[in-house]
Amino acid sequence: MPTNYGSSDTSNSAVRRYLTVIGTYYLKQLPEDIQRKFKNGQLWENIKEEFNYNCAYCGRKQGEVIEVLVKRKPMKKELILEREHIFMMNQEDVGLHHPGNIIPCCNPCNNSRHKKTWIQHLEDICAGDIDVFQYRKEKILEQIEKYQYSSIKESELLKIRETAKKLYKEISSITETAANKVIEDLITHSTLKG
Repeated sequence: MPTNYGSSDTSNSAVRRYLTVIGTYYLKQLPEDIQRKFKNGQLWENIKEEFNYNCAYCGRKQGEVIEVLVKRKPMKKELILEREHIFMMNQEDVGLHHPGNIIPCCNPCNNSRHKKTWIQHLEDICAGDIDVFQYRKEKILEQIEKYQYSSIKESELLKIRETAKKLYKEISSITETAANKVIEDLITHSTLKG
């Protein structure tokens, strides 16, 4: 009997929540006004403004009309910038929900990143235009530095990663066990009634 009932989604959600909580710890090390602005959304507006309301990867401007596929049909849509975690919030990259790890990104760039690092993604998008690549790379690195994200020590990241991986496995196991128990109970109950 197959046992994969979406436990990876549950585990990924738990890891993202864990990284959000850890991010709060590091956020408290920033000045109070930054903390307040991050919590109330004002800092997100400031970050978009610092990037001139452009996607950090491709440079498209918020509000620009773009063509997207909706149910496999092309449609015109106004570009909206989304929060992109430079270092992904997963058990490998252990990116934290922290202002130094957030840049504005358009939906097409966000959806095309997949498992690439931010630098690999930027290289792909800039397609060999070294000057544009260098400019956007420096802008992203400035973001990381400005909000002291780079001050997180490698030893701390190793500990965070180790715990994230354990959490992922534990949540996956708990989810699988619970789902299989319910299925067994349903089968038993169904057999008794049938």
